[in-house]
Amino acid sequence: MKDITIEVQIKQLRDILQNIKNIIPDEKKQFGENLHEFGPCLMHTEQIKAMEIIGILRNKYKSFLGISNPQLAMKLVAEKQALSNICVPVSNMLHKAINDILKKTRDSSLDIALHKLESIAINEGLACEISNNDFFISSEMFYVEVKLNHSGEAEYVNIHNHMGELKPCKELVNCLKKKDYDDFLNHLRGLKEIYALVGDSSTKAKIVSAVGSLEEDLLTIMNSDSSIKNQFDCIMRGPVGCIIPAVGGKCLQSVFFMDPLMSVNFKSDNYQ
Repeated sequence: MKDITIEVQIKQLRDILQNIKNIIPDEKKQFGENLHEFGPCLMHTEQIKAMEIIGILRNKYKSFLGISNPQLAMKLVAEKQALSNICVPVSNMLHKAINDILKKTRDSSLDIALHKLESIAINEGLACEISNNDFFISSEMFYVEVKLNHSGEAEYVNIHNHMGELKPCKELVNCLKKKDYDDFLNHLRGLKEIYALVGDSSTKAKIVSAVGSLEEDLLTIMNSDSSIKNQFDCIMRGPVGCIIPAVGGKCLQSVFFMDPLMSVNFKSDNYQ
């Protein structure tokens, strides 16, 4: 195998990639026999084949540092670029295969639950760390602390914001207890969007703090009218409508009645 060309090695990697695709169940066709019966063994075998080829290529290009011939160097660089172009899809496919397997695996153990959380964090570009039964998902401006028991069930989830304040989040606990990782992912994306601002960390912190103060003011205004007794009245004639406070990664919402005429753009050319 050491004497084969890079083209042959790339073809072998593509074949391995196709084999991995065949192992993963197709939800539309409801095929999953390979995964449930021989999938882990086949995945491991294909992974070993891929690692052997990549290892040979890695050893082959260790000679880059000692090259004195510019033409030879350019040729090897071009070959290495071609290798990179094929390795990236293979790496992405392996990562997707792991994610698909984790989604179809019941998290009845601590290890599986931790792997699922780790996969979510990595896919969102967030840092993660495991410490015993604790799992941490962090970014520049916040981090999420998840406490799991020995069976993988969530005990509590705390969100630490940019000010270092700790906020318990029962909604995220419920998501994990119900194994609703899609909703957990939506909360995580919402937290990222809150801090998706232009500026340095100090500027972002000030903006988010100002928005938080505004949300508190809106809640105060909503509760200031003692004549409003129920949610319907709050929506129909409340000064700011019915305010639904921000929870986890879901932003504050305002529900209010709007006269149909308010939605008409009288300045539009299409208005008749």
